Amino acid sequence: METNQQTNQALTLPVLKPITIEKEFLDKIKGDSLKSNIIMLIAEESDYVFFLACCNENETSNIDPEDIIKLNTQKGILDNGQDAKITLADSIDLSTIYKINYFDLRKKVSISEKELPNYPYLGIEDQISVVNKLSTKLKSATNMPRLVLIKKSLNNQETKVNSCTT
Repeated sequence: METNQQTNQALTLPVLKPITIEKEFLDKIKGDSLKSNIIMLIAEESDYVFFLACCNENETSNIDPEDIIKLNTQKGILDNGQDAKITLADSIDLSTIYKINYFDLRKKVSISEKELPNYPYLGIEDQISVVNKLSTKLKSATNMPRLVLIKKSLNNQETKVNSCTT
């Protein structure tokens, strides 16, 4: 019989594709730092992944406009290379980069393995825009994104948030 850990290892979370996580997971995160259940992975490092929060137009009013990337939702790309509309989000918030253990996040993704190919990646122009704007922010001395580490507390299984800004 296959263990849950083995199943999670077989599944790969996509980079630069908006996906949803469980709303209950957001409620458990202390500090209310993550407000959207729509996220997009941007990098992997060992057992950790880094992601950004995605949002829709009505959710961006409290975010600095310089930290928002507006997506061309008509130009998504499916796993098979076909064009598709991005329906989960229309913008990405660059103000905060989140870091979490890959396997902890994998358990919280609310899209099944079978459904994942039906959700499009960002179009190539949006992928380049995210990489360029994020690179610029990371090089900036005055407008760096916050880094938030989300980790599970070992003693009571709550999710804790550690935040730092450099």
